[in-house]
Order: sequence, then C-alpha cells, then structure tokens
Amino acid sequence: MEKLRIAHIVGTPLFGGPDSLILSLFEQLDRSRFELFLIFIQGKHTINQLLVEKVRALGMTASSIATRGKINPVALNKIISFKRKNRIDILHSHGYKADVLAFLASRISPAKLVSTLHGWTERSARLKYYKRIDLTVVKNFDHLIAVSRPILEELLAAGISSSLITLVPNSIDITRLTERQTDVPSLKAGLGLNGSGPLIGMVGRLDKEKNPDLLLAALPRLAEEFPALRCLFLGEGALRGELEARAAELGVDSIAIFPGYREDVRDIIPLLEVVIFPSWREGIPIALLESMALKRSVIATRVGGMPDVLLDGENGYLINPGDTKELFRKVSHLLKDRNLRKFLGENAAALVRKDYSSRRMVNQIRGVYENLTQK
Repeated sequence: MEKLRIAHIVGTPLFGGPDSLILSLFEQLDRSRFELFLIFIQGKHTINQLLVEKVRALGMTASSIATRGKINPVALNKIISFKRKNRIDILHSHGYKADVLAFLASRISPAKLVSTLHGWTERSARLKYYKRIDLTVVKNFDHLIAVSRPILEELLAAGISSSLITLVPNSIDITRLTERQTDVPSLKAGLGLNGSGPLIGMVGRLDKEKNPDLLLAALPRLAEEFPALRCLFLGEGALRGELEARAAELGVDSIAIFPGYREDVRDIIPLLEVVIFPSWREGIPIALLESMALKRSVIATRVGGMPDVLLDGENGYLINPGDTKELFRKVSHLLKDRNLRKFLGENAAALVRKDYSSRRMVNQIRGVYENLTQK
C-alpha cells in the first residue's frame, strides 16, 4: 500500500502546545503507512523554530517559509511548490494563517484539507476579525479537529456539520515526563532560587489572553502571608516588560521571577508547589496536562476546556476568571496543606494517564486521515 503523504502547516511564535501535538504525530504515526512533512510559517513575531529543528532531528523534511504581515503570494507559491514536489495528499493546518494558506494552495493544487482548531485569541478587533475569516475558510475543509468541547461548540454554532468535526482533546506523551532526570540544585541556582521558601508559578505566554496580571496582583497578599515565597512566570510574550514594571510598583519584584522562554520547563514544573493557569480564554493547555501528570496542585480559571479536565476539589481547583481574591484564598489554602496538595496531585496524574495520553490522540488523528482517503 502506498504511503499517505501529509504536510502539517503551522506558524507559532515559539514552541508551544500545537508544536507538541504535531511532534507527537511525527514521532508516533506508523512510518510504514504515513510520510509526514512540516511547513513552518515564520512570521515577524517568531522567537524560535524549535519544531523545525526537532522534526529534522527525526530525519523528516521540514521547510521554513518566511511571511510577514498579510498573506503574501511568495509564501503561497512556496507552499504550492512544496506540495507538488513532495506529492502531498493531505494538508493539515494549525492556526488561521496556516488555514488560509492551505485553502488557497488547495485551490491551485488540489489536496485534502484538515485543520486542527486550537482556539482563537480575541484580545483585539483585528484578531476577532481573523477569527471570523478562519471560521469562514474552514467551512471548505474536508475535516476539522477540535481540541476542546468549547471549540467544538463554536464550530457547530458557525454552521459546520458535526459529521465534519472530530473532538480530539489535547494530550501529552507521559513517558517524556517520567523519564526525565534533573540536577535540581543546579536548576534552582540557574533560576536564582536561593532558600527553601514555597514556590508557585504559571506556565504560558505573557499576553492578555493568558492574563498573568491576575497572578501578579495576588502576590502582595501572598507575600505577606508567606514571606519566603517566590513566583515564576515561565514564558515569554509582549507583556513581559509591563509585568516586570508592575511587579516593581507592587513591591514584589524580588518575589516575581521572569526566566523567559525555557525549553526545560518540564524540569521546572516539579519544583512548583502550585501551578496557576489564570487565562481569560483557553482550550486545554498542554502545560496544564503536564503539570497534572507531574502530580502538581493546579489552579485554573473556569474557561475553555479546562473545566473538562479539572474537577474542582478532586484533582485541582477552579476559580472565576479575573478573581484575585479567590486566587489568593486557593493558593494560600494549598500552601498550608501538604496532604491536600498530594491528594490533588495524585488524582490529577491518574486522570491524565487514563484519558489524555498522546497515543490515544495519535490513533484518533490516524483515523481521520484514513477515513478521508477512503472517500
């Protein structure tokens, strides 16, 4: 049987959730049945192209195509040439720009179209407009994959038939977490963590959608109650400078630590007593699943797909978005109760092992590919 040739198109500013899922497919899909390719769209906000490096390290083909601002014909022509040269059967896109490019390329050089919808950022009128464009474009795709139930509901509300959508929740490769070995003293020293006070933090982009300011606003009261407390903001983003200045204004600049983007974030998460996800909007963050798998106590806002994963009081805590007082109370409660942290962490890890393994995700997407080529 001839291999199915599938090209993933993505353009993320740095290695994040979508990149992790794509990498799992490249690592785990049967190479005797599928041949995978990567087209990486490099934009003006691209911080790194780790996905390109990781795919090439697997011995697979990855092409980086620069495109700045609006969709441009040069990038489109390069995608079409790549598609023809490699005889691609399926274009699998991630994100609105990739969706538009895949759609336009398929009009000129036909291919089956699949998109994974990871969610939309709506922090400005421009981004809301892009979301409307994306929902219009993906109506022409052969199949859509929603990574959380709220995204599935948005696709249905846009008039897309349920027969064209598969719910495939975000998942993680648990073996990648359990096999890690870390020099903890060196790691702490590199982060500037001296002393043995409690350590909390968030993992995610430093932008309005992720709402890191909620955690920052809770720090003054937490610092009063736990004088040796330190808080890591693990991520990079447009708000970093503002957050650092705000920390100084609040008098917590010695407590709030901004390490920037860290590829070793999975080594750092186990150092945290409590991991906070204060977002205004979310799907199911990969970092949330990783924190749960690593038996951390997790607090997240009641948005997106996070309530599907976190059962309040059973394997973590949910708070209302934007509620600083509630966040303070929950963090304080967890830091005072080691047994409770252990209870929540054990339950969280059990759920992720049961329902959110990357093997299940890979099998579901394999089924999508095979069903498309049988039509």
